[in-house]
Amino acid sequence: AWTAGTLGAGHAVRVAVAPTPVGWSYVAPSAVAPGVVDLWWIGVDPSQHGRGVGRALLADAEAHARALGARVLVIETSATAMPIAKIHRSLAI
Repeated sequence: AWTAGTLGAGHAVRVAVAPTPVGWSYVAPSAVAPGVVDLWWIGVDPSQHGRGVGRALLADAEAHARALGARVLVIETSATAMPIAKIHRSLAI
């Protein structure tokens, strides 16, 4: 199940619920580049890693960016964010 909230034009928070919150994401149009959407945050409860929650949140972020007419979805990560980096590699991002 998904619940959603908005924070202004084009901004979206998504929460994955099963039956309690197990993951979330936040995406927003870039303030400096037209046609670009930034994936600011994505997080999954460690007990849910490997169950497809992160992939579902990423797919939802991509769908949201497409719905906004974006040509680019910017995803930044760090060396300490290994679970999401693994997903990025598996999806050839």
